[in-house]
Amino acid sequence: AMRYSALLLIAFCIMNCQSPSSEPSIDGFWMQEGYGVYLEIKDSTYKMYDVTEISCQPSASASVNNWTDSLHVLLDLYDVASQSDSTLTLKYGITQYSFNRLQAPLSLCQNPIFESQDPLLNFDILWNTFNENYAYSEVRNVDWKMLKEKHNDLINSETSDVELFGFIGEMLDAIGDAHITFQAPDSILNAYLATINPPASQEHSLESSASENETDSAPPVNPRETAMSKITELYKSMSLESYHKDLVKWGMLDNNIGYIQLNGMNGFSKEVTIDESLPHDPYWESHWNEVFGSIAAGMTLGQYLRNEVEGASTVKSNLLSFFSNAEAEDLIIDLRFNPGGTDKVAMELLSGFSDKINDAFTKKFWYNGSNSSGIGVSTPPSSGTFAGEVIILTSSRTGSSAEMFVLSTMKNDKFTRIGSPTMGVFSDVLQKKLPNGWSYSLSNEIYESWDGNNYEYSGIPPHYIIVYPRDWYGFHSSIIDLESHDPAIEKAIEVLSN
Repeated sequence: AMRYSALLLIAFCIMNCQSPSSEPSIDGFWMQEGYGVYLEIKDSTYKMYDVTEISCQPSASASVNNWTDSLHVLLDLYDVASQSDSTLTLKYGITQYSFNRLQAPLSLCQNPIFESQDPLLNFDILWNTFNENYAYSEVRNVDWKMLKEKHNDLINSETSDVELFGFIGEMLDAIGDAHITFQAPDSILNAYLATINPPASQEHSLESSASENETDSAPPVNPRETAMSKITELYKSMSLESYHKDLVKWGMLDNNIGYIQLNGMNGFSKEVTIDESLPHDPYWESHWNEVFGSIAAGMTLGQYLRNEVEGASTVKSNLLSFFSNAEAEDLIIDLRFNPGGTDKVAMELLSGFSDKINDAFTKKFWYNGSNSSGIGVSTPPSSGTFAGEVIILTSSRTGSSAEMFVLSTMKNDKFTRIGSPTMGVFSDVLQKKLPNGWSYSLSNEIYESWDGNNYEYSGIPPHYIIVYPRDWYGFHSSIIDLESHDPAIEKAIEVLSN
């Protein structure tokens, strides 16, 4: 026994008593594959930069609290999945980010651009970012070279902020991608809008402002919130439970069929407690104010995102318990009003209803004209799952990580889709900022289903189609106008009955 203990001790030391220097240092200069990001790590501090072929700026990524901070903040968000002398892989949620070590600091970043109002420089940085990183130029028929040549004739050092905003905004709007955003201060937006719609005569504008003031007392109508509520009004027999106001609503329909209206893939943190009696808009404004306030006060993004997943896990357990007690045999998950959120939250929720581990999809990034090889993602295992059939309701407003939820069910025949094709915007949003302070975002990732299909732009098709308008207002209005029943829920009941 003594000899056996000694052998164990020697084995333990071989694994654990090596000198610390055998672990490669994370310190150094790192260039991310794709994404246009350069990372410097030195003395327990990181600096992250956004780079194009012509520029280097402090990072605007929403994935980190600040472009430079303590290394603890970065490693609180990302796990070091692997590292060697020459490579580093950071993992968050379902995504792995690969970095290659540089032997010297990136020369572009020796003099980063902190601020510049130069219209040509600002346009060139935005153009280079899209030209290098935007994954869907071909799908959406965008010719960046032609757009560059066109704007070379339009933009010069005398171009005003309002003119530059118009040129960029019109160029990006024409692409028609819901993951492309572009934001400037309200003063510039309003000045631009005034150039498109010049204000009418003084007399008329006074009249219109007087009539607007008369209607100020009426609460503004939020079509999305009204549509979400309409479904539960049509099926009054459902004794509804809810979480965080109207983020998730659930109850029982007839025929032992359960119903879940899942209206977002973020907003789940149990640490955020807002008065549920507030109307929809003030409730969610207060919710996000509290979140951003906590982050400003020092909560890391890593902690916030862990709170989100923990909240989703609690909701999942509550749902499974409720439907078990109610003896639900089958289930409808309504994702028609769900614009997305966080992939990890979507996967956590899905794990309660997906009864086996499947290859879900492949995730690649696009950079400078080619795709990376891609990382395979599987549906997550779960200790307890709903055993019955599941119908998923979709619309053109089912977007982003809500689409990833749907994509992850396509290999599992217990799921059936009813509705209209999803929005067709899968990529995580790559966030960037211009030197003049304006911010923008784009899609640089490609999701392919387990059998190699890419549903960007076209959306994921349903098994049974319900025709909805594709535009935001038209879709929600079509739901608000329903009178006695919801065709999608009726079709789901029919399919489950058969």
